[in-house]
Amino acid sequence: MRGRRSFFILLGLALTGAVFLTIETYLNLHGSSLCKTSSCEAVGHYIRFGEATLVKGGAAFFWLLATAVFFARRYPAALTWLPSTLLFAALAFDGNIIGFQVFTIKRFCLLCFSVAAALGVITVTYGVYRNRKEIIIAGLIAWAGGFAGSGIVEMPEPTGAYDSMVITRQEAAAAGRAALTMTLIFSMNCPHCEKVVAYLAEHPLDNVNWRLAAIDLDEKSLGRLDSFLREAPKDENIFSALEKAKKLKTPPKPTIAKARLLTRRARKALTFMGNLGITGIPLLIIEDAGNERTILSGDASIIKALQKRHDGNRAAKEKRA
Repeated sequence: MRGRRSFFILLGLALTGAVFLTIETYLNLHGSSLCKTSSCEAVGHYIRFGEATLVKGGAAFFWLLATAVFFARRYPAALTWLPSTLLFAALAFDGNIIGFQVFTIKRFCLLCFSVAAALGVITVTYGVYRNRKEIIIAGLIAWAGGFAGSGIVEMPEPTGAYDSMVITRQEAAAAGRAALTMTLIFSMNCPHCEKVVAYLAEHPLDNVNWRLAAIDLDEKSLGRLDSFLREAPKDENIFSALEKAKKLKTPPKPTIAKARLLTRRARKALTFMGNLGITGIPLLIIEDAGNERTILSGDASIIKALQKRHDGNRAAKEKRA
């Protein structure tokens, strides 16, 4: 009787997980989510193949697990191994995702932790159903291995981080002659970023090689960025072009290829910020010819530094005159 009851509990848990993630998949397709926190959205930005694909994969896994549990009971000689194999693989994968959140980006997705809890309960229930405590122990080891694997690796900056996340190379030809290289990480939807862009549009800096990186993933912002890329070479001040693009109410829709390119660059920028342990924007990285790096976060500190540099350039010009 205990085995029968455990079987139905196990099957019910797997089906609950499948239905839950199927609903989340449906909501994602309509621009919504069961997880409304900013942390869930932030963590989703780091998924290489996209948060929506991860959720779809999770839903498919739970449907597959429910099917495996059902048929393993009917055909134990042939399929007894399948549910535990699926569980161990999922636990290792989940442990790695949770470890990445805990050790690397310090942001926590409630949806991810809910799935982790569900996998834990299912593993314990399956061990009870099979009357084999080693299944529970092996599952714990698999999860802990994935979790620890994320903790012992220090994430480096992405290879070619700056080049990958640059959205304009208008001044690339002058890069070797510029005294400074400045990288601005921003969002088309950020009011604080808008203040920095407005200041630079009105007070351009001389002898600076600018590199820009946007972290936007929504369609309208990608359209504005695409418009900026097309107009920037025509404008002497790239920040004037960026300011105009940010104000577009109905931006043109980018091609699928361009949207994917901008999305990849946005993820690179987000990964770069995560590796630095920084979550706020705007972010300005200043590098001199000796590769000494200064990192400034927030519109107030960035504008203050730019004003100081602008005043210094003006004083130097007046002295030379």
